[in-house]
Amino acid sequence: MPNIDKNSGIIYENTVKRNTAGMSQYDQLVKAGEVIPYHDGRPILGGSFVYLMNRFDKLFCCWAKEDLAKEITVPDFYHEEDLNQCKYLDQFHPQCVFASCSQNDDLDSAHLHYTGYINNPAVCMHCYILHKDTAINDDKLIRLTMKGRCKRQEVSGYHTLERLHDFTMREIVFIGSEIQIIEKRDEYLKKAEDFISTLQLEGNIKIANDPFFKKADAAKILWELEHTPVAALQDTIAKQPLLNRQKNTGNEIAVGSFNYHHTHFAAAYNIQLSNGQPAHSCCIAFGLERLTYTVVSQIGVQKALTILNEYLEAYGYA
Repeated sequence: MPNIDKNSGIIYENTVKRNTAGMSQYDQLVKAGEVIPYHDGRPILGGSFVYLMNRFDKLFCCWAKEDLAKEITVPDFYHEEDLNQCKYLDQFHPQCVFASCSQNDDLDSAHLHYTGYINNPAVCMHCYILHKDTAINDDKLIRLTMKGRCKRQEVSGYHTLERLHDFTMREIVFIGSEIQIIEKRDEYLKKAEDFISTLQLEGNIKIANDPFFKKADAAKILWELEHTPVAALQDTIAKQPLLNRQKNTGNEIAVGSFNYHHTHFAAAYNIQLSNGQPAHSCCIAFGLERLTYTVVSQIGVQKALTILNEYLEAYGYA
């Protein structure tokens, strides 16, 4: 387990001073036509922003490939029964987007019929459903990675690209013994530290509470990058904070998480070790639009591309 500051919960922090004067990066992206406001939380993205987002995904895919993770595709929906089995809906049903269809030719809410399917709020749970009622050898570690579109109904609203109704997640999932899972989670924490330092980003990695998992030892760790908005965005955030703000430096945006689930999902879906005990699992997840936007807000598109491409080449990922 990494060292944790007892007061702040911070595991790693990198601080960089920046000049925040001038037009916000969001306004610049809109002016350049790379972000097209469409509906709240559902923008159209293009140009170098999408290219950079895909390069970030390339990096995470390379991390997964190094771990011999199998890449899979997953459906866009869960069935309600599958999410009930792990009690996901008990905690998070207000954030879920439920799929409905019309029962007749009248297109109005009175005639909509709930199908029993729910849009992906995250993609990792497909992995546990995939391995439902299976036993794994103690020396075997299940390694999977997937990318998918997720939809969430956020009660705090949608602002710029910080919080979206419809977004892309890259996730890397491990299922195995307790020792294996903790080792993998900690490996990816070190990868994230190196990433933050190499790209000269301001941010931190810290413990976060999550009511979905046991309150025991640091089940959820968030990777947060400092977002230092200027005038127009600052006003919006002051009225309706998105995440915790730090002093006068702006607000933190969680761009990734390193979730150690203990036996929660394995027990729910009956995934067992050879001794008959539930397996352990962890999920490393990255919100690609939010990560890209936050990096661009700090160092700009071109600098981000230059440093990221050098980083990929240095590790043989180009």
